[in-house]
Amino acid sequence: MKFRSLVICLSLLTAFSAASPKTNASQSATEEASDKNVSIRRIDFRNFTYPLPKDLVVPGNPKNTLKLKNGELPIIRDSDGLIIGGASLTKINYGDVTGDQIEDAVIYISLVSGGSGMPGIVYVYSTEGKKPKLLWRFATGDRANEGYKKAYASKANLVVELFSPIDSRGACCPTKFTRTIYEWQGAQFKQKRKLLLHLKESD
Repeated sequence: MKFRSLVICLSLLTAFSAASPKTNASQSATEEASDKNVSIRRIDFRNFTYPLPKDLVVPGNPKNTLKLKNGELPIIRDSDGLIIGGASLTKINYGDVTGDQIEDAVIYISLVSGGSGMPGIVYVYSTEGKKPKLLWRFATGDRANEGYKKAYASKANLVVELFSPIDSRGACCPTKFTRTIYEWQGAQFKQKRKLLLHLKESD
């Protein structure tokens, strides 16, 4: 998924034996996972610096990062007053996308392109030592051109839904969308299945 433009509650039932109060390995693993579950939600993604995808460049940003304050990057204008950038954190979904029974965060940031386009970026973060660990990032397109619909965890996989250009009624009006299911392979996500589905009125 490329776009050239300006542009995861773990719940386990642990049984304690009155005759044996010792903590077993399974309990220890559960407690560790629980600690990490809390930590991903404590990360303030609204005040956070995100690395931009390699195929997305923002003029005047040599570090190629996106720094949000209170969930926003103020509108950027050029010397003529024309809008050339800006961003807003639109959605955070928590869930296990890697199959380790620990919550991750799937984040969507919408970008201001200066025109009618509505591109954005999806970020997938986990934790490592209670610090955020970036698993994946990718840019999404404009509405019917692979624009963002939804990204979330389901059955320990990452699901990404993007509006499809197939049978669209112009850039503004998609009639179908793709639902792609990704499985974590230890170092990256690998596509398992991709479906083309019809949009419903509720969408």
